[in-house]
This record gives sequence, C-alpha cells and structure tokens, in this order.
Amino acid sequence: MVLDPFNYERSTEDRLEVLLGLARIVFIPPAAVVYLVVHLARRIRRWYLAARAKNWTATDAWVSGSYQLDESQGLLSLQGWTNGYEAGDIYYGEKQDEADYRARLAVAIEYTYHADGEVRSGTYLLPYMFKEGDTASKAEKAWVGRRIVVRYNPTRPEQSFFLEQDGAPGKPRIPRLLSYRPHVTELSLK
Repeated sequence: MVLDPFNYERSTEDRLEVLLGLARIVFIPPAAVVYLVVHLARRIRRWYLAARAKNWTATDAWVSGSYQLDESQGLLSLQGWTNGYEAGDIYYGEKQDEADYRARLAVAIEYTYHADGEVRSGTYLLPYMFKEGDTASKAEKAWVGRRIVVRYNPTRPEQSFFLEQDGAPGKPRIPRLLSYRPHVTELSLK
C-alpha cells in the first residue's frame, strides 16, 4: 500500500501522521547537523574560555538569582515534535498524562561581581540535569545568596567564568537549546 498523504479515503489524523513522519525524515538530518555544529562550537568555546580564565583576575561574586530551563522541549527531542503528546499514541490528538512527561531541567545561577568600578553579572549553568522540579528548586536555593569566587577578563570585565578550582561544582553545562536565557516578556503599564 502506498502512503499517500493526500489520499482522501484516509482520515485527517492518518494524513497528519503521514505528513509528520515525512517532515521528520526531511527535517531531522539537517537539524541534527546544525545541533552538532552548535554543540561543538560551544564546547570549544567553553574549553578556550576555561583555559584563559585561569589567568584572569579573581574576585568575589554573590549569587543573586537562578532559573530553570526545560531542555525537553527542543526540536530534536521527542516532546518537541509531539507538542506535548506521546509519540506512541495512535492519535496525536490525545493529550499525554502528566506522568508521561519526561522533564530535563537545567539550572542556571546568576551572580554579580564588581569589576572596573561597575557592577557586572554572569550566568553559570550547573553541570547536571534534574528530572523533577522540586529537586531542581532545591539546587537553585542551595546557591542563591552564596558568595563565590569568579574570574573576569581584565580587558573585557563583562566576561567572567566560574572555575572548578574556585568552587564550581563542575564544568558548566552546555545547553541543548539554542538559547539558554529564559523567555522574558516585558510589560509596561503606561
């Protein structure tokens, strides 16, 4: 039997399933190549900055905040394709149970430090992932308010790095998502 997405004897759900399958075949290989290139570039950049940061100026910093990133929503993840639906379902229109959702939470801590007479800020992604929001929240709370030592680039004081030798729990995580900043909506009440 030929899978014709435009066969009018098929149901709408079946046609959508075939089209989604074709989109996966066409989209995933180039997206995987782009993802690999971005990931390798970030890994090389992290290695380069960590090596250079060992010679930068050390200063005290204070962890002022944190946030969580849900990395299970990327285009190369199963949940990114199914838009919140389980891929094994016969009909993509059925919502999955909350128990089926597999979170991949990354935690970022934000810190502030003084350099060149100005207050600067930086972000460090904890090196491990969390499957539950409660556990990720505990990790966030453990860091907020702490004093840490960071290194900043004397020629570019806005560039900083939290090294393992200065108390970082490991190498900073390389995010799976293209952006590792939370989505922020600005609101003005004028």
